[in-house]
Amino acid sequence: MNTISKKTLAALMLTAVGLSAGAPAMAQPVPPAPDATASQPEAGPEGGPMRHDGGPRRPGGPGDLLDFGRGGEAIEVALVRLSHRLTLTEEQQGLLDTLKTDALAAADDFAKATEGLRPQPSAEGATPTPPSLVDRLDARIVMEKAHVTALEAVKPAVTAFFDSLTDEQKAQLQPQGRRDDGPRSPNHKGGPRHGVGG
Repeated sequence: MNTISKKTLAALMLTAVGLSAGAPAMAQPVPPAPDATASQPEAGPEGGPMRHDGGPRRPGGPGDLLDFGRGGEAIEVALVRLSHRLTLTEEQQGLLDTLKTDALAAADDFAKATEGLRPQPSAEGATPTPPSLVDRLDARIVMEKAHVTALEAVKPAVTAFFDSLTDEQKAQLQPQGRRDDGPRSPNHKGGPRHGVGG
């Protein structure tokens, strides 16, 4: 007959007690931090707190030009910054003004189409009821459709303005590379960012 040693039995009991003590803590629902989801913009190619490479976005840059989720103010800031980076001709300034008008109108339409879709902060002390997966999917579909509609609305003005720029002006709008002040992470060994590392 097989017998269990006292050490093995003690280890099994200790494990059982430890697991039973941790189970209730893991079963407790954890409410989201106040305003955590409501204050963060919808993530997307242009709209979100993180860039495609995982780094933090810098609000007000050229990417905000088509970031309707951040609102008209972010679009206006992006257009002002864009105009300060270039010396525009009178014709180009007119095209930029048209772009601004169309982009702000599209941002307003986007805000109206998506009103109420983002999580709202609950009353103090109340536990918010998270939306179901189906509700989140439905909201995401409406948001994406509204985003496509806004992009289509500004495309003619964007095309007209950017087609009017000279090659030199277009080069001035290209994102500036970051200075190489050393490794970007503990695992980074130098070399090109998107190429073969060294």
